[in-house]
Amino acid sequence: MIVPNAAAQQISGSFRATNRWAVLFGVLSAVGGVTASYQLDTASGGTIVLLAIALFFLAAGSGAVLRALSRRRHRRAERHAHEHGPDCGHEAVPHGDHVDYLHDGHRHAAHEGHYDEHHPDPEHEEATP
Repeated sequence: MIVPNAAAQQISGSFRATNRWAVLFGVLSAVGGVTASYQLDTASGGTIVLLAIALFFLAAGSGAVLRALSRRRHRRAERHAHEHGPDCGHEAVPHGDHVDYLHDGHRHAAHEGHYDEHHPDPEHEEATP
């Protein structure tokens, strides 16, 4: 029962997404394991567990690739000739514990001396005008 959740944590960024992925992995493991055990004439419980473990390793590999790509994107973050702030002329959008700025049709979030293009999480999104 814990393996689908562990697999989901490898590729998810939020609690809600983790729950959704865990349910999907659990259903795939159960249905796929029972089907495979019938076809292979093996014990269904063991086949379900082996399939869940295989999904975990697939998710762990995928998660590692996604994290590496995210780090790579972060290294190539946008640089601006000016600093965003209250008087910069760009619309400020409060977002959680910080402020994003609308710039060239997308949001930028200040991060360690540069600005990352910000894709807001709809769960934490505040109303924007």
